Amino acid sequence: MKRISVNVLDLYLDSKNPRHDPINNRMEIINYLIQNEKIKVLAKSIAENGTSPLETLAVMENENGHFIALEGNRRVCALTLLNDPDLCPENERAYFRKLSDNSDVIPDAVECVLFENREDANKWIELRHNGEQDGAGLLTWNATQKARHFGSSDNTLALKLLDYAETKGFISKQKRDGILTTASRFLGNPVFRSTMGIRTGRSESNVMIDVSRDEFDKVLERFINDLINGENNVTSRSKKEDWENYAKQLRSEGIAPKGHCEPFALFSTEHSNASGKGSTISKIVKNNQSPNNRKYIIPSDFKVNIPDPILKRVFDELRTLECSEYTLASSVVCRAFLENIYSLAYEKFYGNYPEGMAEHVVMEKIINKIEEDKNSLTKKEKKALEALKRVKTDTTNPLSPKTLGANAHAGFYPDPTALKVHWDNISHILLFMLNKIFNSSSVHK
Repeated sequence: MKRISVNVLDLYLDSKNPRHDPINNRMEIINYLIQNEKIKVLAKSIAENGTSPLETLAVMENENGHFIALEGNRRVCALTLLNDPDLCPENERAYFRKLSDNSDVIPDAVECVLFENREDANKWIELRHNGEQDGAGLLTWNATQKARHFGSSDNTLALKLLDYAETKGFISKQKRDGILTTASRFLGNPVFRSTMGIRTGRSESNVMIDVSRDEFDKVLERFINDLINGENNVTSRSKKEDWENYAKQLRSEGIAPKGHCEPFALFSTEHSNASGKGSTISKIVKNNQSPNNRKYIIPSDFKVNIPDPILKRVFDELRTLECSEYTLASSVVCRAFLENIYSLAYEKFYGNYPEGMAEHVVMEKIINKIEEDKNSLTKKEKKALEALKRVKTDTTNPLSPKTLGANAHAGFYPDPTALKVHWDNISHILLFMLNKIFNSSSVHK
């Protein structure tokens, strides 16, 4: 067993791949995998992101000197078609050719582990594909573990509150995993969050409350108990009407907080001795508000003159959408605004915008053009340009074309704080581009 580099087009699909009955014809295998094993989706991911550095192909050399893929036939198929779209069935060629033409991250060679024979590879293949195997195989993350890793998700607020409840002794570690999803459903409702005194959205990790800690602990402990016991219709089968009726019940029973105070972070040590009266906390020396807590993605000091009537309407809408309450809508409008800036900047720098050009390619060309005269940029503009490069290359960035596209199709729920943070990171270069596009003066303090 050793590691080698093999040209993609020198790799052969395994005729004995368990994903299908034995097939000896290469084109038939390709056709089957496209139709049944989501090869187009995988190819799109590879064209956008490259291949995963965490996954290595397994191959053996047959009697003819050909490298046969023992593990990773889907990847081999996708890579083969991206390198040579003419190997596709005729009705699929345009799809793969477009992916190939618009990507600069498709490898023409890949690292493989070379095994002497199929039997030597099988024990590792079986370990990968045969489930958990009492812990010897891959263990799937549960909902709590996924929320911890991904951070920005519909479960983030619920996860943080369960962490807090565990430190308070309201729930044990053993009981919390089974209630995360139900807790998240209730906490996704703004009426219920308001009743508990929570000021942050369901996907934010910095939990802010505007009630005394004593009153918050009281209502949280009741909510946790009802989650554990499934009482008062606090179950996984509940719906919006149930969530809001439960909030009403907490208010009518006197469990919900009655007064409000200046918002503060739940996990901070401040206000730890706040009374249960819920009166406004005074005599506190205040710092300026954190930009994370502003209502909108665009801060109030982002000033720009936009003559284009459509883009101006998009800009004004983005400035008035409360990001924490309407996070998905804010993300979608932000995507529209950024895409329009990129396309207008491309036309300003290069001429007519080419139909069908991938968004990350457009961004790369704009960045390259700006870098030609980088010395004319201010220090803030240079830093913002570097941040824009990260938006282009890091597909997990909240403002990357891939992430914003996934948000628009409800494939991922955005984090309002992350949207604001990464907007601030690129704001000065956005103003630079808008100034170039419209030859106007833009201001950002």
